[in-house]
Amino acid sequence: MDNVLAQNRVSEATPMLPQSVKNYGVAVKKALPFPLLIISVKSPKGTYDNNFLSNYATININDAVARIPGVGQINLFGAATTPCASGCGPTASRSSRSRSPTS
Repeated sequence: MDNVLAQNRVSEATPMLPQSVKNYGVAVKKALPFPLLIISVKSPKGTYDNNFLSNYATININDAVARIPGVGQINLFGAATTPCASGCGPTASRSSRSRSPTS
């Protein structure tokens, strides 16, 4: 019954979506409101910082867990993110440095 209700909600929302989204398609995944598994990654001797550990988990652990049949979604909590990891080239940083506080 829940699947039917979810499909009805998708059918109601579809006409309001832009045409490009309709062309791409809408995917609906079943999810639980609570985590089934929590994996903690730490550096016992403090050798690695949070940024290194979050990158390690993203690269090595997320993909391995995502390949397990039945796993729908993986969330990384408490991870340090690298600002401007993508989309910020050298020109973006130069232009932001050349601006004055009044502009």
